[in-house]
Amino acid sequence: MYRTASNSRAIIEQLILHNLPFVDYGSNDSFYDQWMVKPIIDHLRLAHERRNFEAIEGVLPSLYIGRDQGMRIIQDQEAIQAKKWPLIHLLGLPQLKDFQKEKLKSRIRLIKSLAEMKPLAAVQAIRKDFYDAFLETNKRSKLTHHREMLKETLDELESSAKRFDSVEQFLYFIHEVAEKRTEMSAARKDHTANKISLMTIHKSKGLEFPIVYLLCAIEGNMPHSTAIDASHLDDVKMAGVVGRDKGTAALEEERRLAYVAVTRAKAELLISSPAFYRGKKAEPSRFLLSAFPGADPVVSRKPAAAVDVGAAAARRPAAAGKPAAATERVAAWICEQAGCKAWSRISSPQEAKLAAKACPLCSAAMVKGSRMVSLTR
Repeated sequence: MYRTASNSRAIIEQLILHNLPFVDYGSNDSFYDQWMVKPIIDHLRLAHERRNFEAIEGVLPSLYIGRDQGMRIIQDQEAIQAKKWPLIHLLGLPQLKDFQKEKLKSRIRLIKSLAEMKPLAAVQAIRKDFYDAFLETNKRSKLTHHREMLKETLDELESSAKRFDSVEQFLYFIHEVAEKRTEMSAARKDHTANKISLMTIHKSKGLEFPIVYLLCAIEGNMPHSTAIDASHLDDVKMAGVVGRDKGTAALEEERRLAYVAVTRAKAELLISSPAFYRGKKAEPSRFLLSAFPGADPVVSRKPAAAVDVGAAAARRPAAAGKPAAATERVAAWICEQAGCKAWSRISSPQEAKLAAKACPLCSAAMVKGSRMVSLTR
């Protein structure tokens, strides 16, 4: 489970590469086929294969040339005289003004230069040269939250690109991911198979799972950056906020969303808070820190803690006038470190055979013991 769809790119690729079956409850498209990502990939494909006509069609809208009209003149002129760079045929469009012809020539020079760049530098060059400005003119980019989504998505593309040494390697990887994703999609039809469910927190409302992994619980993602700096949010986005500060209302909504996430777990909840995110230092989510008052944020960056949801419920006092929930005693690992309240349920015979275990929060030794857990939710 994750806050935004762009958080899913890395985990989906790892599941594909490790042949782990999954169901993606988000888009059926690959990350690299999204409407704001594919034009950049098409420019990279042209740099590697200049006569890739599918990629040529993909770059036409960013040149403000209609697909049908542009491909028609390219194909007609190719039939008369083929060119090394078929894009050059667009100079023959009768309505092009001189400045548009210069823009076209400049674009071809940019594409030629991309082949020798590292993928990250190539993506950044495309964005800086024209693509970010082009997206700003797109009708889908007008709303504030859409602009934020675009930035997140393209930043995620850069994170993916920086792992590769050449444009060719990056394009091969994208092709491999697309093929394996198609195979996984075919396997989805088997409703009896044991598969990992992937979804945004919004998609998870009303659902429950035995074990939940909540990814990327950091400031800027949970709560989201748009909520932290909510003063710029448009009135449509904040409809219904009357008599309250936009920032306060936005953070309240983010806290409710975090509550939705953690309450999807029936038995076990594992939360990830990376120390670095997209190359920048990240801080743990304020929602996590407020749940563990006095916790050291640095210590909290140890491997993700498994939180037994039933036990957490058992520790809460019963509301006045309500009967206490039924409980049972279960085997558990308990941290010996003074002041650390971490413990986790021993949930398998293999785990019960272990002689020792390190605390996922503070790394101190854990001992076997027992805890009371609630039988109701």
